[in-house]
Amino acid sequence: MFTLSTDEAGAVTVVRACGELDRDTAPALIEHADHLVAEHSPLVLVLDLAGVDHLGAAGITALLHVREALVRRGGRLVLREPSPPVRTVLRLGQVAGLFDVDATGETSGIHIPSQIG
Repeated sequence: MFTLSTDEAGAVTVVRACGELDRDTAPALIEHADHLVAEHSPLVLVLDLAGVDHLGAAGITALLHVREALVRRGGRLVLREPSPPVRTVLRLGQVAGLFDVDATGETSGIHIPSQIG
């Protein structure tokens, strides 16, 4: 089962994802993020991936789509606390360096250019 929940904190919107992010669930993330980007621009979107226990190729594509959609509209994507399986897949897929990562869960001050490691 894959779930998304959203909280807004001023200029920052936090989306918490839980479950498997793969070809069956990636479209839901894309649709949800596209809606948020259309509603709030520019937007800092914090995507909390602590509860994602599997990231497939379609999940990587979805993350890249969300990042690109935000950048095009002057926004920013921050991955919050990616789970170990997510970190591994992003490294193996050689896309880890494309994302800002908040490994501490403290995105209130939003500085964050950290590498996945």
